[in-house]
Amino acid sequence: NPCNLLSLSGFDNTCDLSAVLGILSNASVFHACIQTNAKDVRSKVRNEWGHCNFDHWTEPEFQNCFQLMETLIRSLGLPKADKDKELDNLHDWETKGE
Repeated sequence: NPCNLLSLSGFDNTCDLSAVLGILSNASVFHACIQTNAKDVRSKVRNEWGHCNFDHWTEPEFQNCFQLMETLIRSLGLPKADKDKELDNLHDWETKGE
């Protein structure tokens, strides 16, 4: 579940990823780089996948999207252990589909 990537307190597996990305990209309490990274993930990953055109999903595009998600995770300023866990989860999702 992509929502697991955000492991924010109070969010569970029923969270709506688009809403979380909307909050991260629009709430002024978040640093500008977090807002920009969340906007990129929302528009270039989540929205593209949500309105999937399989011709769009080439290997380079797939890799780019995972890089955008990694950049967002790194920009959140999570404690190292949490950041490493989420990056491991992202890598597993990328390589194993889990």
